[in-house]
Order: sequence, then structure tokens, then C-alpha cells
Amino acid sequence: MASTRIRAPRRQRLELLIAGSAARRLADRISWTALPLRLVELQPDGSLLLDGHEVGLRETAVHLCWISLDIFEQHLAARIESLLHEAAGLRWLHTVHAGLDWPIYAALLARGVRVSRSHAQAPAIAEFVLAHVMAVFQRHERIHASQREHRWLPHPFRELASSRWLIVGAGHAGLEIARRARALGATVVGVARGEIGDPAIGHAIKPDHLPFELPSADVVVLSCPLTDATRDLVDRTFLAAMKDSAILVNIARGGLVDEAALLEALDGGRLAHAILDVTRIEPLPPDSPLWAHERVRLTAHSAYAGSGTAARNDELFAENLRRYLAREPLLYEVSGIAAA
Repeated sequence: MASTRIRAPRRQRLELLIAGSAARRLADRISWTALPLRLVELQPDGSLLLDGHEVGLRETAVHLCWISLDIFEQHLAARIESLLHEAAGLRWLHTVHAGLDWPIYAALLARGVRVSRSHAQAPAIAEFVLAHVMAVFQRHERIHASQREHRWLPHPFRELASSRWLIVGAGHAGLEIARRARALGATVVGVARGEIGDPAIGHAIKPDHLPFELPSADVVVLSCPLTDATRDLVDRTFLAAMKDSAILVNIARGGLVDEAALLEALDGGRLAHAILDVTRIEPLPPDSPLWAHERVRLTAHSAYAGSGTAARNDELFAENLRRYLAREPLLYEVSGIAAA
């Protein structure tokens, strides 16, 4: 997406709630003063600045909001959630999230607020998945152990090219994973409610056919939304249907997996490995057995954090802001949580 400086005809000025750090970062790309906008800048201490002066929410009329990565990096999620509940004039919110299970999104959609989301993290997530699966296939832990011990040993490994992947949730992240896996010779099956229509997916199935595909999958990737229908999707029955040599990857939401059932499967040798970027409770409690399990690769909900994710998020917001002000269709607008 090409970078452009946004300018728009002057009309009634709207107020945009935005992290102050994000507003400064985008100043070279967006001519804020040329837009019919006033910036309500959220500061790291939770205060609000309007035209450079500290204000309370009642002194503003927030119409638009961008929930950027800055909000979470500066630990302002609770603060902005409170502000959005009180912002009665809010018309449109753009978020860096792909999954919309944070309750504020459902509340805003119910109020008639337009919500658009991001898929800027999808390429980074795909690289994360491929890297960790290949590390398991190639037994990197044993390689590193041999090196530490100065032992010259051969290390045979599984080839990805002969593997069969089941992508549960063939949205943007799922498709990016599928493209990379297929490029390396894997067979890819996608699971989605609607039509997929992407050549990266060699075969597409509906969710009710999932039990018939699990027994043949070498890698099962969870990249679907967390909904009432998918909560605890990976239970004892799901895990019992998988190969003993299979790998489970979760880069979606921790609530998709019954962690007690997962630990039972791993301890009982009914699953080779679990790669978990998300857990039911985050941060994961220090006493969780997942931390030290020899067949679990655990990361702190950071599969999105590639070096290009922030720039792609900025570009997407800038483009959607241009579209909103020009009254054009928004990219990745949702009509409801079920659509996410």
C-alpha cells in the first residue's frame, strides 16, 4: 500500500482519539492540520491533550478513534476502554486487532459505531508459525544441546515437504501461513465457514468436517476467532483424533484450547508437540506446567511482532482515515463479531 499524504476539503471538524505517540509518528505521512480533524491525544499517563491543552473527556466530542499498538505498549487498554464507553458521539473506530473478542468491540457495534480491524500482523504470524514448526521438525533443541556439549552428532529431521497441514480458520493469517507452507511443498487443507477461493489452499472443508481431517494432519494450526462456537474447540475428543506425531499450533486465542486436555495428551504421548503463542490466562501464571513441559514451545502472545507489522498498521490506518473522510468504503470493516 503506497504511502500518501492525506488532505481533505475543510468541513465540520471531527475529533480523533489517538495515542499521542502515534500522532507524532504519522505526522510525516498525514498533514493533520490540513484535515477536518482535531486530535485528542492520549498520553502515556492516561491524560488527554486537545490542541496542546489537557482536557477531560467531557470537554471533547470524540467522533473517531484509532486503537494502535501504542495503546497496549503503554498499558492504556483499560483507560481507552473507559473512554470509549463514555464517548457518546463516537462514529468510527479502527483497531490493530484482527480478532474482536475484546468486549468493547461488541459494545460499540451494538451502539451502531463502525468498526474496522487490521490484518497487518498476518505476514509476521505466518513467518512465526513456519519458523517454529520447522524448529520442531528439525529438532533444534537437540542440535543446540550437541553444540553446547561439543558433541559431533548427526541429527536426522522431518521434512516439511512431505507434511499435511490443517489450517483451522482460513482468514488473512491462515492464508499467509498456507502460502508459505505450500511453497515449501506441504499439502494444505483449510477450514472455513465460507468459500476460500485461494490457490494456497489445496482442499477446503467446512467446520463440521474437521473430525474427518484431523487423523491425517501432521500440523494443525488454529487461526480462527474465539466465539461461542469455537471456545474449547481443542478438547479431549479433538486431541484423541490427532496423530501421535502431530503438532498443534495456536496463534489465535487461548480459549480455543482446553489446556488440561492438552497436557493430558502431551503427557500420554498422544501428541508430539504444542506451539503456543496464546494461553487461556495471559500472562501465563508462573506455576503453569506449560512453562517447563518438554514438548511445548511457548511465546508471550508475540507472533504478531514482526519488524514490519507496525509500519503496515500505520499504512492501513492512514488509508482507512482517507477513505472515511472521502466517504469511501473502509478496508476490513466488520458488520458484527460473528463476522470477525
